[in-house]
Parts: sequence; C-alpha cells; structure tokens
Amino acid sequence: TLIMTRIAVLSVDSGAVILTEKRPELLWEMPIIALLMYFGELSAIYMWQENNENRKKSELYLAEKIEKEAMKKRLDDTQRYYEKIRKVRHDLAIHLTNIRGLSEHGFEKELAAYIEDFDADIKSIEMSVSTGNPVTDMVINDHFQKAKEADVVLSVNMRFEDEWKISAYDMGIVIGNILDNAIREASKVTGRDRTVSFQIKENPGVVLLMCENSYVTDIEDVSKSEWHGLGLKNVEEIAERYDGGMRITEEEGIFSVVIMLKKGK
Repeated sequence: TLIMTRIAVLSVDSGAVILTEKRPELLWEMPIIALLMYFGELSAIYMWQENNENRKKSELYLAEKIEKEAMKKRLDDTQRYYEKIRKVRHDLAIHLTNIRGLSEHGFEKELAAYIEDFDADIKSIEMSVSTGNPVTDMVINDHFQKAKEADVVLSVNMRFEDEWKISAYDMGIVIGNILDNAIREASKVTGRDRTVSFQIKENPGVVLLMCENSYVTDIEDVSKSEWHGLGLKNVEEIAERYDGGMRITEEEGIFSVVIMLKKGK
C-alpha cells in the first residue's frame, strides 16, 4: 500500500501531482502490480515452508536409515553371541574329556594352560548385565566393551519389562545413542574421572532413562554440539512417539540426560 501510494502521488514544489489523473490506466495497472507482489510474497513463504519440511523429512529419513543400520549391527552381534554359546556347548563334552585325560595322566602344567584357555572362551560369552531382553542385553554389554576399550568406567542398573509395552527395538536405539555419546565424552577427560552411569527407573505410567557422564568442561559446548546430530534426533523422535520428552543438563563437569517414555504406547 505504501509503495502504491508513493507511486500514485508525487510531491513537487508547487504541490502534488496525482499520476492517476495524468495516467488513468494506472487505476487498474497498480492493483495488478500490488496483487502480483502479494502473491509473490505468498509464493516465497510457501516455498520456504516446503523447503523446510523437505529438509526435516530428509533428516528424519537419514536418521532412520542410520538407526536401522545400527540396530541391524546389534542383531548381528546378538546372532554371533548365540553362535558362540552354541559352539561352547557343542565342544563342552570334548573339553571335559580332555581335562579328565590331562588330570589322570598328571600333566599339571598342560592342564592349567588348557583350563585357562577354556576359561577365556567361557568369559568371552559372559554377559556383564542381564536386562531381561536379548536386544537390550546386547546393546548394554556391547557398550561395556566400548567403555573398556576407551578406559571408561561404566556402571549400569536397569531391567526391561515386557509389561511396559515399549519396543525393545526403540529402547535399544535410545540406550545405544545415549551411551555412545556418554562414553565418547567421558573418554576425553584426563585422570580417573572417566565415568558413565546409566540406570532405568519405573514410575507410575512412565519409564525414566537416566545417564550421567563426566566431560571436559573447558571446551565450550562440546557435549551439546555432539548431541545436536542425528543421534539426538532419533532419541527425540522416539521420546515423542511415546508421549515423552528429553532433558539435558550440564553442571560441575557432569553431563546429564533424562528421557521419559510413557508405558503402553
């Protein structure tokens, strides 16, 4: 309106010149120009909204793809784990026969070495934590191995209940992303304070997943920057799917994540 007014009326020294009196065709040309400008703005807004929506869809698609690849790896790990169990069970009778033979013939050194090797095979299939579900078992125990390799002390206190009506697949994704971030950040800390603590608490109607880890406080926003990625989008999307949410806090060198999932969703 302001632009059209400035075009229609020109101020001069002798007063004002009304162009529509000089050029009557402006009476219909100017409204058309105004409408074209208006629809041009609407088109720009629509294109921006459409582009923003497509970007979100693209990010979600990529996040879901990474999520599926991560869970496929977990399931492959689970399969390899149970294959190890079957192998040990299959060879158990042979091991016992060999141990008995070495013992009966007095081969004490050989017997000790054999038992040590056999014990290593048994420990390779031991679960550090039993959650009550094979998927979450593998996720948790896989991260115990990651924490050990990163020289990080990981403590876990959790169980998984089918009565929660929460998908073990979704729970595995949430736990995996939380612990991946926590172990990575704790591994950057120098000294002995390389710790990660994870637990699940059951409250009426909801399940709370809580993780705390030490992190490097002298690097500005290091933990938050790590979390503003596809892993965080996966966790947020799953939390929203279960009518829940996520809270992230940082205080005195401790990075804390709390995720709430509603039961029965």
